[in-house]
Amino acid sequence: MLQIFREIGQGLLSLLLKVGKGGSIAKRIEVELSLSPAIRASFEKRSAELPPFEDVNTAIRVLKDLDNLIPNAKSTVVVLDELEVLTDDDRRDLAFFIKQVGDQDFRLRFVLVGIAENVHELIGVHQSIARYIKEVSLQPLYPQDLMDIVSTAAEAVGVEVPREYLLRVAIIGNGFPHFAHLMGKSMLIEVVVADAVLVTPVTYKLGVERAVKGSIQELKIAYETAVQRGSDYYKHLIWALANSDIVDVRNDEWLQMYHELEHRLGWKSVDESKLKNAIGNFKNDAYGKIIMSTPARYGSAEIRYRYKRFSNMLMRGHVRLQAEQDGVTLGRQPGM
Repeated sequence: MLQIFREIGQGLLSLLLKVGKGGSIAKRIEVELSLSPAIRASFEKRSAELPPFEDVNTAIRVLKDLDNLIPNAKSTVVVLDELEVLTDDDRRDLAFFIKQVGDQDFRLRFVLVGIAENVHELIGVHQSIARYIKEVSLQPLYPQDLMDIVSTAAEAVGVEVPREYLLRVAIIGNGFPHFAHLMGKSMLIEVVVADAVLVTPVTYKLGVERAVKGSIQELKIAYETAVQRGSDYYKHLIWALANSDIVDVRNDEWLQMYHELEHRLGWKSVDESKLKNAIGNFKNDAYGKIIMSTPARYGSAEIRYRYKRFSNMLMRGHVRLQAEQDGVTLGRQPGM
């Protein structure tokens, strides 16, 4: 997070230099007694280079100086995207920064973007942080939107993608553009490398394999930790949960979905007690903490222990992608 704060500072410095304000600001440096030495050095060198920040307080002081210097700062927007991949330590730093932005009356506008059910889940830490943020919730994209992401890119490079593969992208993506970008790019690379103009079963399969390798590291680690257990039913249980579009699933419903896939795909029968024990284990760090019990309500400490969900909102798509690599199609066709 400190590196991100540094990049924000360098971006703001570049903006100042680009709009030609650096010279006039440099003349004021002598009277700007509290101005950060790092900012002074940047103006003198006419180069937007800041040293690494030692801690969050240092980052806030530098960014507050830049906030004071930028003309029309209220019209300047800083966007922080993909916050769902932050570690817990990073979230704490970000939460402290958000509180200081509010308390110190920053004029800059910050847009925080990430995949979560609410601000509390995205930023974490204390509930009071939500008071500093205006939450804007967006619905998952429609299947056609995900298909259009891929088909538009394919058209730009002269590649044809059969509808069956576009549908698979939509199903695996489950409303999240991340997987449309990941799968679309992976498929198109394979087609271009093959010097072809059409996605075939071979290039689709290679594209899926490339997409799995290029998936978010956090998802890959959690999935592999959960399913690499010497018995396939661990993997199959996770597949059963990912096969449904429902976010929160009761334990008995999860087992029912498992048995439906077991019957359809011919899996070996497993004792019910082993399945229930595995479901309990999936919440533990030793099993990737791939699932969690469902909170009772927004930001509450109460837990609905009979209901489970994936700990990461993107995990459902990742699991579907992993199953696709193994030749198993999960998820329902759009509109079904």
